[in-house]
Amino acid sequence: MNTMHPTAARRVMVEHRIVRRLLTDLIGASYKVGLQNEEGTIAKKSRDVEKLMGAIHSVDEELVVAYDDIGYVGSVYLVYGNSGYDVIADYSLNLENVIGGALRVADSYQGMWE
Repeated sequence: MNTMHPTAARRVMVEHRIVRRLLTDLIGASYKVGLQNEEGTIAKKSRDVEKLMGAIHSVDEELVVAYDDIGYVGSVYLVYGNSGYDVIADYSLNLENVIGGALRVADSYQGMWE
């Protein structure tokens, strides 16, 4: 039986909550979202949060790409496996207002392991 260590399970839960909020906020702002990793594109221009959540966390690093009707708007770089709250490693500054909710969720978890 393959069970996850409780600390790792908690970290993954935090990462997923933050990423879900990130995706929900981007889609709520009328963006389509793509997911990319070192293996290539894993999801193309989608507005389906559940589909996107099913595709995340397949590798240690992913790029969430936001598109409007014209094209590329910006991206958010995700890194899994650290403390959980720091899953958003970098982002395009022009998306900061849109992803502020995800950043606040991340901040709310920051003190859990420190």
